Amino acid sequence: MKVLVTGGCGYVGSNIVAALGDNGYTIGILDNLATAPVEIVEDLRAKVDAKLTFFETDVTHIEALKPAVKAFSPHVVIHCAGLKSIADSWQNPLAYFDVNVSGTINLLKAMDYAGCTRLIFSSSATVYGDPEFLPITEDHPLAPINPYGRSKLMAEMIMHDWQRKAEGRGVAVLRYFNPVGAHHDHLLGDNPKTPANNLFPIICQVLAGQREGLSILGDDYPTPDGTGERDYIHITDLSEAHIRAIAKTAEPAFLALNIGTGKPTSVRQVIAEFERHSNAQINARIEPRRPGDVATTFASNQLSVEKLGDYVHNTTEDAVASSLRAAGLKQHS
Repeated sequence: MKVLVTGGCGYVGSNIVAALGDNGYTIGILDNLATAPVEIVEDLRAKVDAKLTFFETDVTHIEALKPAVKAFSPHVVIHCAGLKSIADSWQNPLAYFDVNVSGTINLLKAMDYAGCTRLIFSSSATVYGDPEFLPITEDHPLAPINPYGRSKLMAEMIMHDWQRKAEGRGVAVLRYFNPVGAHHDHLLGDNPKTPANNLFPIICQVLAGQREGLSILGDDYPTPDGTGERDYIHITDLSEAHIRAIAKTAEPAFLALNIGTGKPTSVRQVIAEFERHSNAQINARIEPRRPGDVATTFASNQLSVEKLGDYVHNTTEDAVASSLRAAGLKQHS
């Protein structure tokens, strides 16, 4: 079976590519290399034991996108390409709607052109907004509170309407909570060539001496230690969920699933875990809350486990250890 991964050179995409290779799929990667180094393509070719075709193009460029998708003729598309920073989305909202919404429309047009009817979408828990109840289930109200979350929800709605338009189309929307860690063997970590926005790679940069310190964005949340709590899921578990979701796209339906562990971990707890594993103190300073952030969010993954089987096999500790290995940092035994 042929699977095309948009954004396949990025953090999430490259780990999904590795998982696809481990499971015998023929893989196409479509990426504009805006956030990933060009070397990742040859790195993936060397590491992934599968036939791999690369297209350097962009989902916002429909005239290049359509022939690329047609040339590969995938059975399934996994759509990871997109902008993903909450903070940046406040500064550049139109860019988020252009890439995440218009880019999705372009991809669906390209899939129609290529005759592909099966899609997995990398969505986000930000579509839920400020939680009305915890853990968050898939029937939680959809009320995103930042442009990034709104762009993801709009893309979901477009896909749902696309799926309903014609018989035989199958869409699986996977609402990620917080992917972290690195592939255990290939060490495909979260190492963007653009400035890091996520907690784990920022901590690794502090430990590597590439940053002076870590900013804790708010310590006055109504949580046990005052810092925000998130549901951190190991990237290999998230990738495994995608592999299992491929079969679900054969069903003519729109399926939305939370992909998380069902357990919250605070920023301070993550810092403490990194300090324990690295035997080094992390310089951290308190700064104001970031617009659009919520105090606590974590998944109910009951439905996704029911549909996909138990895909959660790693802990936050495993994610910290693998992140340090991927960054080339020593660990304290």
